[in-house]
Amino acid sequence: MTLFHEVRGVLPELSPMVTFALIELLRRQDITHLRDLQLARVDWFEPVSAAEGERGVSPDALRVALSELINEAKKPSAVVRGAKDEPPPAPDVHQRECRSRSRPARRRAAKCDELSAACGAVRDLELAVSIARQCTIEPRAGPRREVEALRQGLAQRSFSEWSNSARVAAILGSCPKTWPSVVSAFRCWATFAMTVLGCDAGEVIPPSPEGLALWSTCFRCKGTFDNYISHVRLVCILLRVPLDALSDPAVERAARAVQARNTWQARPKMFIREALLARLLKHLERHQSGRELQMLFLTAYIFLLRLPSEALPMHVARDGDPPRAVEPKSCLRLHDGSISLTLLWRKNRATPLTMTRTCWCARCPSTCPVHALGKFCADSAAQQPFAGFRPDAVLSALRAALQELGVPRHDAYRTHDFRRGHAQDMAVRGSRLADILRAGDWRSAAFLSYLDRDALEDSAVREAHGG
Repeated sequence: MTLFHEVRGVLPELSPMVTFALIELLRRQDITHLRDLQLARVDWFEPVSAAEGERGVSPDALRVALSELINEAKKPSAVVRGAKDEPPPAPDVHQRECRSRSRPARRRAAKCDELSAACGAVRDLELAVSIARQCTIEPRAGPRREVEALRQGLAQRSFSEWSNSARVAAILGSCPKTWPSVVSAFRCWATFAMTVLGCDAGEVIPPSPEGLALWSTCFRCKGTFDNYISHVRLVCILLRVPLDALSDPAVERAARAVQARNTWQARPKMFIREALLARLLKHLERHQSGRELQMLFLTAYIFLLRLPSEALPMHVARDGDPPRAVEPKSCLRLHDGSISLTLLWRKNRATPLTMTRTCWCARCPSTCPVHALGKFCADSAAQQPFAGFRPDAVLSALRAALQELGVPRHDAYRTHDFRRGHAQDMAVRGSRLADILRAGDWRSAAFLSYLDRDALEDSAVREAHGG
């Protein structure tokens, strides 16, 4: 964990500018972890006024923040206290299996974080993302009125603090859902530059054309390389460094070379359709945590959900529940003869969406929304029935179950194939285009990339010939 994350963890109420100035003050004294402050005093540090004006932070505010941070550092760790009280619960069997498989990946990620944490540019990027999360730009009138309101507001606020926050929010505001991807891509570049190219922490950015060309040899897919270059370009814009290297002909040729090598092959389209889902549900009956996994898979299929972000955090609302201060992102409600799921937002939608499903026992009783999923939610007292699962553990459990069923290429399946499989089922049954678009919340015919067109053509031929 970086010093930035440690400070934000113990003093989350600090403004981003104060946090950044405080970290700069600590770095001047070679403080890299909070544990280094356990024996420290405020008067040991260089004059706090040295940071005055650099980030628009007053010396008094910085001195108070430093005192609070030292007091927090001297407290015993909450993790240590919890470890003495009671042992941690044993992980679920699926979680144990997944953890053992992903241990090398976790070690690689930890090494990458450790190396990139030494880079000041990575810390600056993490701070910028934190600022963008907290700073919202919401004009409520025309430009001239907003200019006047801003002029009056700056009379009571530091200009440098406002300008830094507003600039970051203006640049990052167009892509809030890709911030984690930007940070991940830049960490990858920082790790490559420091470990392979031998760059110092201060030489990671701006990148050189030669370094980016060498970095391209680590990629199998041109699209991924282009995305990473785009993310590094965004970081350069944020940190006010030259962009010349990113448009260099050597980088463009390197991107074409990644495509020419053709070492990446797209994953084949896999479909978990209703027949396979029914077999999967029956097979999971004798497994530990099988009932919850059954209903998790069924929920993803019924509502064509993205399982990690829309099915796992699902809440169940029941009659008589007290009102919530904050509405959950995903909420299931039971009705007479139907169930409905409300999503406050999803990948390509910023407004709430409610989807309703009725009984289909006449076609497949084991996957019926009302009498299978609805009955499970009515009988269960849990408000979040799937909160105990992690996405990677669910994927491992799915592939293991498919392997036990003897499904070919079981290791190629993903949890997204429930969404793909239901769309395929609707197309095979002759559903209207509007119904398929509505069920998956698609806005164009782009959903056709989900479908198995060969199977659709074969079905149409057999129907035409009375087969």
